[in-house]
Amino acid sequence: MAEYGEKLAMLADMQNCSVTADFTILSDERTWSVHLFVLAMHSDVLKAMFRRNFKEAREFKLDWSEYHKDVVHAVVDYLYTFNYDTANLRTPFSQTPALHVHVAVLANKYNIRLLHRMAATKVESALEDECSPKDFADSAALAFDYEGPTETIKDVIVDMIVNDQSPGMSDELEATMLDYPELSLRVTKKLRTKALGNAVPAATPQRIRCCCDCGRIFSYVFSDNCTRIIAVAGTTLMTEGVQNAKFVDVGIVSDRKTTCKYSSLTVAIEAADTPNMIMQPSQSPKPSPSMDLDQDARDTLRTRFAEYYDNDAYSDFTIKCDSTEWKVHRFVMSIHSDVLKKCCQSAFKEAQAGNLDLSEHAVEEVEALVYFLYHWEYKLADDTSIFEDLCFHIDMALLADKYLVTGLVTVAKELFAFSLSDLEDDEELAELALKAYDSPDIIADMRSNIVNVVVEEKKMESKEVLQAMRTQGEFATDVALAMSKEIERSERSRRSSGGWADGW
Repeated sequence: MAEYGEKLAMLADMQNCSVTADFTILSDERTWSVHLFVLAMHSDVLKAMFRRNFKEAREFKLDWSEYHKDVVHAVVDYLYTFNYDTANLRTPFSQTPALHVHVAVLANKYNIRLLHRMAATKVESALEDECSPKDFADSAALAFDYEGPTETIKDVIVDMIVNDQSPGMSDELEATMLDYPELSLRVTKKLRTKALGNAVPAATPQRIRCCCDCGRIFSYVFSDNCTRIIAVAGTTLMTEGVQNAKFVDVGIVSDRKTTCKYSSLTVAIEAADTPNMIMQPSQSPKPSPSMDLDQDARDTLRTRFAEYYDNDAYSDFTIKCDSTEWKVHRFVMSIHSDVLKKCCQSAFKEAQAGNLDLSEHAVEEVEALVYFLYHWEYKLADDTSIFEDLCFHIDMALLADKYLVTGLVTVAKELFAFSLSDLEDDEELAELALKAYDSPDIIADMRSNIVNVVVEEKKMESKEVLQAMRTQGEFATDVALAMSKEIERSERSRRSSGGWADGW
């Protein structure tokens, strides 16, 4: 299947494709040519705006002049790349954490959830990277100017102040806290919680059944209310409040105590007949936010594109084959293929007519092509044989090559290689070889797959395969060359084994 990186690169390439752009975003005197399809893919709010005939939909433009042009640039960049980078903007504002706060606010307004999370993460990184006292205070003020959109950012700022990760209690920050009582209140509550958390309570005896053997603890260890197992070891036992609890080894007893990890807690167990217990939060590393965001970007790209398959919404082009038609999108066609992109340009008759006639191909092939444009894969019919499926993969590779849909060529070859081992009938293998060798060289990989099966499974003894080799000289030559290489490898291996034997 097409790799996620390849899909993302295809989408990013369309950012500068004004030929198929059908919408405009503007901020002050700057404009960006974009695609309705992309806007709707990211935001249900924008999708609703276009469907309900708002002024923006009628005028094919969206005015974001209330936001700084660098903020809009970052958002447009994200729409096509699932990320944004402000390093190349080279303006004083673009290098401040405040830009990311504004991005979060805009993303929240239009319900671009992944962008909202990403902006919050970028705020935190920017505040941690040698942020000046003024920039920190300005970002705090901006975050507390809003009610809902910046809740996550507010938490980050408060945590940094409480944990001494901010530039310090500067004059600017003190002034901001005076202007925003909510900030002062949150910091005060957090400091109080921190102070209480630092107090170490006395160890409390717990009702624990123990069985010690060779210095290892085999025991139940309970939380304070004796209802939740924190760590267990050994075998299966019966105790108060817990039935048939499974044991795992929790560690070796030292003179004073042993520390062992289980689940999300660290438990310090005193070495005594009736152990005491102190529970502390485990310091396991947090998963990287960027990893979560990356996975969400993959999911969004996959599911949002699939939503527009066989969907009239924003459709601006038609692909037809005989009497069957599919409503598609110029933007999607242009992502996958330079040839299909040309069909969408005004100089071509297909663009003027708004349709592409592929009636020279089978309906099933064209249907699979259209499905691939939105899913990066294609489906096979349920009632076909392995042989028919393999022939279909060859036809799909040829169709994809004709229109330079390189991702589809790759998928067809992968599916062919995967399915070929399931073909057991020698007559069908011979027929498949003739079809492959009567096709253009683009399917050379498929030919090699067939030759490898013939050699590895010794299909030369089959009369059907031999007849195909007599009929198709190139097939026979490739089989002979492959056999020669196989014999050469076997002899090298045999000589190598003989050498070892002589040495012994």
